Amino acid sequence: MRSRGCAHSTARGDAEAALQRAATVVKESGVPTGRIVVLTDGQASTWGRVGSLPAGSAPIAVVTMDGAPRANAAVTMVATEPLHWNPRGAVRATVSGGDSTTWRVIVEGRTLARGSAQPGATILARVQPTARGWVAGAVELAPDELRADDTRHFAAHVGEPPRITSDPASGPFLAGAVEALVRGGRAVRGTGVLLAAADRARKPALLFAPADPLHIPDANRALERAGIPWRFGARREGPAPLAGAGVDGAVARTWHVLSASGDVSGADTLVRVGGAPWAVAGDGYVLIASAADAAATDLTVRAAFVPWLDALLTQRLVEGSTGAVEVAPGRAGGGPASVDLLESPDGTAIPVRAGSARAAPWVAGVHFWRRGPERVGALVVNAEAAESDLAALSADSIADRLGTASATSASEVGRATFAAGGRRVLDRSLLAVALLLLLAETLVARRGLPKPQEA
Repeated sequence: MRSRGCAHSTARGDAEAALQRAATVVKESGVPTGRIVVLTDGQASTWGRVGSLPAGSAPIAVVTMDGAPRANAAVTMVATEPLHWNPRGAVRATVSGGDSTTWRVIVEGRTLARGSAQPGATILARVQPTARGWVAGAVELAPDELRADDTRHFAAHVGEPPRITSDPASGPFLAGAVEALVRGGRAVRGTGVLLAAADRARKPALLFAPADPLHIPDANRALERAGIPWRFGARREGPAPLAGAGVDGAVARTWHVLSASGDVSGADTLVRVGGAPWAVAGDGYVLIASAADAAATDLTVRAAFVPWLDALLTQRLVEGSTGAVEVAPGRAGGGPASVDLLESPDGTAIPVRAGSARAAPWVAGVHFWRRGPERVGALVVNAEAAESDLAALSADSIADRLGTASATSASEVGRATFAAGGRRVLDRSLLAVALLLLLAETLVARRGLPKPQEA
């Protein structure tokens, strides 16, 4: 747990950065016998990321806390199934810990399901909230001594299934995908989102490049008429791997360069090929650089194709939805295009610049992206699952990782801190830095305590 002023967050402590700062202060202090003392619980998930300090750094004394790790029940994973509830849905979660525990699923402050689970078990709860639009939820365990990981948050979009239609001329793969979505209850047939080649472009639509290159000029004219600010350019041949959510492992065999034609500041690149956009999304459209057939991309014959289309429909083409992203506290991330506010769990909202890079909030919970008063997406902040694993390294193991360190006992920590020529205490500024480091590591060890409200 990381300390921020008078409040705490569920982010993991950065032991490596703390050590580097301490080493810099010791070096600049001018104290010839400077020393860094580290008091830690030795949690492997923290120290496994730490390497040795640069040559010439001050000696380090490592003190680990005595005693076996405490039992800790935790929710380590939560996923909504499917991504869009219409209006029924399910929550799947994984529980870890030493004993069986009770759990409940909360959506918008109401308990919709409850039960008990053994350690390592997967919870599957089917729910039907009364609210519509974007909703906040959590899977919560009975509280134990370490409280910070007893709750894990999620967000869901609730509403009627999207109405979709496909162009028969777009080939059997799109037709088959539409049939699968309708049969699975993920969509209904009707005048709504069009799935077709781009020479039939309109909004809202999920559009692919035409299979026949001779139809590219027709597609570009249709995109212009529909107000979609992208054009198909030169044809490229692969195979080349695709990189993006839901398509990893798939390749593009042929595709067209996507070039901007107008203002694309409100667009997001969803998938890339060779570093260039392959799938882009904006207001009322998703545009794909390859045709919807196996000759253009093997994605159409993969099991992931229908779920990928489902995700595009529900997160990009259902009105008022830009999707949900889960991040760890304080990690870097940017908001989706065309949003102007970020709503915190307590209901307050701060202005944001669409698409700009920013750190995720330090407070765990569901934060909603808003366009004016309307919620259009979610940023779900949860602690890293590895933080719930209390397996510890010994002081000797940590000392080996740090290179210039040695393990010592708690009874000798005072002597190690004040050792300076055997008689003189360390410079006061250096001692203050060492004590601050000890305090920071203690807060990491105590991450299970309840978090006070932000000051």
